Amino acid sequence: MTLRNRAGRRLGITDPAPDLSWSDAGDAYQVQLSDSASFASFLADSGRVPGAPLWVPWPGPELTSRQRVHWRVRVETGGSWGDWQHDWVEAGLLSSSDWTAVPSRARRRRAHHGSPVR
Repeated sequence: MTLRNRAGRRLGITDPAPDLSWSDAGDAYQVQLSDSASFASFLADSGRVPGAPLWVPWPGPELTSRQRVHWRVRVETGGSWGDWQHDWVEAGLLSSSDWTAVPSRARRRRAHHGSPVR
C-alpha cells in the first residue's frame, strides 16, 4: 500500500488528499478511512467500486494539519473479498498559519577562561 509521490513516507505528508495504491488487483475494491486503527467509525467508505485502477483518488474529506487517518482496502476477485490491508497517513503542517516562530536570544557560553564563545 502506498501514497502517490510519497516514496514510502506516510508521516508529515503535504498533500491533503493523496492518491492511494496497493499491490492486489481484482474485479473491484473497497476503501475505508477512520480516525482510529480499530475502524470503530468511518470518516469515509467507498463501498464496492468496480475496476482495478493503479491509483485511486482519496475517498474522503481532505486531511487537516497534523491529522492521522487510518485507511484500509480490500479487493474482490471472482466474487470473493480478500482480507483487509491496513495502513495510515499523517499530514504535516499544511497551512502557513500552522507555522509559528519565536525569536531566540543567542546564549553566550563561557569558555574555561571566562571569555564568551561565539
